[in-house]
Amino acid sequence: MRFEISDAGHVAEKQTQDGKQTQDGKQTRDGKQTQDGKQTQGGKQTRDGGGQETADRRRRKGKGMGVGIWGLKRSPWVYHINVGACNNCDIEVLELLTPRYDVERLGMVLVGTPRHADALLVTGCCTRQAAPRLVEAYQQTAKPCIVFCIGSCACTGGIFRHCYHFARPVDEVIRAVDPNAIIAYVPGCPPKPEAMIAGAAAALNTL
Repeated sequence: MRFEISDAGHVAEKQTQDGKQTQDGKQTRDGKQTQDGKQTQGGKQTRDGGGQETADRRRRKGKGMGVGIWGLKRSPWVYHINVGACNNCDIEVLELLTPRYDVERLGMVLVGTPRHADALLVTGCCTRQAAPRLVEAYQQTAKPCIVFCIGSCACTGGIFRHCYHFARPVDEVIRAVDPNAIIAYVPGCPPKPEAMIAGAAAALNTL
């Protein structure tokens, strides 16, 4: 049994279950002391008893960003889809996986299905035959999904823009089904691997 003089000047009797006193006299389940006297479930000490630890964790993760965005920025899984390329851009994409560039050390991984992908890496001019397949692949990805238009053909159609088989640029095909799609452009014929890495980093920093 203890007695404590409160701020009002009167004597208040405060008691814990095992006789231990908390800082402001509030009772804990097993008598262990908390920093601000708020009750814990198992008597374990809380940082401030009011969720400050959660807020600090959110700040460390990037000012309240969601877990999905946090993971996407640090380890994007990419699905490569060719919608009508001459394979020149595809060779440069494969060069990213060689020991010289090794994008896997940066967390970027190529996956075999759009259902496991956080981003689509699209090469080639979008042909009429490939356009519905591109839309289907985009709809299968987790959202938010970043679409990387690699090369001039994917960005604008390139030298094949006026050909009979050309449908529309990749961004127009994607935005027809998702007006709020996140699309990054890496022009070039073909773009260098350094440009692809720089474009991916710039797009991830906008999230």
